[in-house]
Amino acid sequence: MKRPKEINLSEARRTFSHLLREIEEDPATGYRITVRGKCIAELKAPAARQSNLAPGKAMLAAARKMEQMMPQGASLGSVRNYREQLYGEGGLIDPSAKPKSIR
Repeated sequence: MKRPKEINLSEARRTFSHLLREIEEDPATGYRITVRGKCIAELKAPAARQSNLAPGKAMLAAARKMEQMMPQGASLGSVRNYREQLYGEGGLIDPSAKPKSIR
């Protein structure tokens, strides 16, 4: 992100809509609002807008990267064999057990 530009509070009030348009056009733009030389606020785009990827595209990119990191034919036992792990011999859930009635 670029270094935020410093502007006075009264100038920020006058040109607020213009500042928002600039931030919308270039999410890397930021403003530091000051009063008597002290920073009291910062105006910038949300973090998701600052990155060039939309959140959905970022998630797909991360999933593809994870696929590349996994060796070919790696076991995904905890995902693919969940029924066996839950209901099989020594599983977490006993399929023959009757549910207890709730009063």
